[in-house]
Amino acid sequence: MRKSLATFLVAVAAILQFVAFPSNVGADQWVPNTDFNPNVIGVNIVNSMFNDGEGASRLVGVSDSVDSASLNQTLCSGLTSTGPCSFSRGPDGVQGAGLDGIILLPVCTSSTQTNCVSSMALGTSASAMQPGTFVSMTSGPTIDADPAHGLPAGSTIGLWTDPVTNAGGTNTYASYAALHVGYSKATNRYTLFNFSAVILPYKIGSGNYSAPTDKQVTIPSNGRLAVGHDGQNPSCAWTGPGECGVLQDFTAGTYVSMGVRLSTQIGGWFQGRMQNPSLSVSSFDSQSNLITVTGQSVDVPVLSVSVPISDASAAIKAVYKGELGPITGVTGFDANSSYAFKAVDGFRDAASNTSTAVINIWSFGSYSALGNACLTNTSAILGVVTTNSMVFNPTVPTFNNGSLSYSVAGMHFMPDGVTPVQGTYDMVMADSVARCLYRFSNAPISATISVSESSAGEKNVATTSVSDEGGWLHLAAYNFQFSNPTITAKLTQAAPAKKATITCVKGKLIKKVTGTSATCPSGYALKK
Repeated sequence: MRKSLATFLVAVAAILQFVAFPSNVGADQWVPNTDFNPNVIGVNIVNSMFNDGEGASRLVGVSDSVDSASLNQTLCSGLTSTGPCSFSRGPDGVQGAGLDGIILLPVCTSSTQTNCVSSMALGTSASAMQPGTFVSMTSGPTIDADPAHGLPAGSTIGLWTDPVTNAGGTNTYASYAALHVGYSKATNRYTLFNFSAVILPYKIGSGNYSAPTDKQVTIPSNGRLAVGHDGQNPSCAWTGPGECGVLQDFTAGTYVSMGVRLSTQIGGWFQGRMQNPSLSVSSFDSQSNLITVTGQSVDVPVLSVSVPISDASAAIKAVYKGELGPITGVTGFDANSSYAFKAVDGFRDAASNTSTAVINIWSFGSYSALGNACLTNTSAILGVVTTNSMVFNPTVPTFNNGSLSYSVAGMHFMPDGVTPVQGTYDMVMADSVARCLYRFSNAPISATISVSESSAGEKNVATTSVSDEGGWLHLAAYNFQFSNPTITAKLTQAAPAKKATITCVKGKLIKKVTGTSATCPSGYALKK
């Protein structure tokens, strides 16, 4: 999605009184503050990370008016030959400028179907997983597949049951798996990017709810057309006529697994909210992989804080300098946004360095790829990085001076204001990535991992572990504390042992022996 469109959508959200707060937040622990009061300034660090708050698929055409540079949004059912859902000037005098959208993947219903969720399972351990049973898709708008232009079918949210119960005492779960799509005039096909997935525990609630719908409105200040949403609720995993899947936490320690048949356009690195992850990748057909991610759900600290503008400190005001400012009311930042790092530091004193709540969640999705070529190859699945930190890097680990570094941040204390937050970090990397970075041989790889607090340079990690199995290198650091720790991993490999030749004698007999640890045969002595 282009930057101008993204900026425009932020403004549209405020006009429509809709904020894309996360659906993967336990309602019993935290309900985001959606205050638009112009006399306050505040922030929510949201764990949308993957779930953007939409409960259904949609395509939006973004057009440039012939007479001005203003952007207009049009709700589209697919690519058309003329008009705002196309790239040709139509009789209505509108030039198509972009066609972007979000496609929610259906649950697979046939053995050959692709771009769909193939499985969901829960367990008390990774070795005791119990498969979920698919019940139905929720109601809401869908998008027909367009195979000629590479567009998968867009569905809604999948509903499941599983023998393992959630913290609300029910066995009901929702699967949200989405692809962002954008049409390319150059290729006459859709590009698939920014995959995201989350499993949402819920229990049924009733009330004045409706299925999600999209609507087109006119913005009063400039007359632009905009697409907004109705029906979705930030406290619900999904909504339908008169009912809501009220969000719950996972039971602490639950292992969660999701299998997805996914286009090979989605590759490179994944990110997630889980602990002790494992990643399985196999070819499903010539254009898709079967990717299965398993890991333990984690407690994630969240933040919601606001102050009167008259009391805003210089640190708070600094958060909104540049392209973000000036902003009033409460702003939501994704936990994996670079802005979230600024927000945590800016509001640290206002929040007494204390998290607002803790939620237990599980999710994963694709990472943006920047930097070292060994880390940005999207033709293969390279690995997954997961953490429970309040905010974390929006890109893959950086590689400098022989070390991989990754930054996280958060409030120092749990909601009680006394107990320090205990951080978790896992990186599962394909051995091929390590060999590319370091030019390693096929010999076993080892590593050291450390955590230091940038504010004091102190080591504050309690537990680290390294393992290399099945072609995947797993690095982990647990129980570190905050405010702004940096996690650093240094990979090593023993240098190949050099061969040497020795001379052995037995009377008049002489033998030469060559090897990495050459020794004389029985009865022979080393000639000195």
